[in-house]
Amino acid sequence: MYKTYLIASKYLTDEKVDNYFKPKGWKKAKNKEPTLLYLDSIDNIGDKKFYSYHSFIKNLTGESKHLLTDKSNLALMLPPKYLMKTFLYDTKENIDDYKDLFKGNKKWILKPAKGREGIGIRTVKNFEELKDHFQNKIKRINFKGIKERNKWVIQEYIDDPMLYENRKFHFRVYFLIVGKEIYYFSRYMIYTADEEYKNEDYANVKIHDSHYSLKSIRNRMFPDD
Repeated sequence: MYKTYLIASKYLTDEKVDNYFKPKGWKKAKNKEPTLLYLDSIDNIGDKKFYSYHSFIKNLTGESKHLLTDKSNLALMLPPKYLMKTFLYDTKENIDDYKDLFKGNKKWILKPAKGREGIGIRTVKNFEELKDHFQNKIKRINFKGIKERNKWVIQEYIDDPMLYENRKFHFRVYFLIVGKEIYYFSRYMIYTADEEYKNEDYANVKIHDSHYSLKSIRNRMFPDD
């Protein structure tokens, strides 16, 4: 019996998906029982039409999956050598305790701990901007359903990052957990910023944030591309 797949993705094109699965003998699912069901982005994950699907492999299995997407958990689990200097901040704390972060002209990135899709991310270059963010700008953020808005991570900004085609970028790594075994896909999606990098204009997320958008360099794979 052949294996079938159903991929509903904001980031992966049908061509990329088909070119990977079809040479391996997989077929696109035509019913509600695919061998593999993969959903990403809040629109697809929240689409009720998928609630009645039954699959052997799926990428959404219980609330424990959120442990890896909570940025405050990553700061606690990852060894310091793999992560920028990070502070966990609760908006109930006294922000004045963080004045010394900006010694040596350091910049910092602010991220909602349970954020997604780049929502709420901002780079600040002095204490006044940090304080203004948590006392004023946070009230105007469209959190799009993110319920936890008080817990944040404050991470050190890297002034001289590696660039891809002159833009900031990151890899999206896919992995599969089967019991106690962990497998990962050896080709990684590349996500870039909308605009070419420059070490200034830090409030411009089109330069300093590499989340997916229609203007980013899309559908590139490492190491192939």
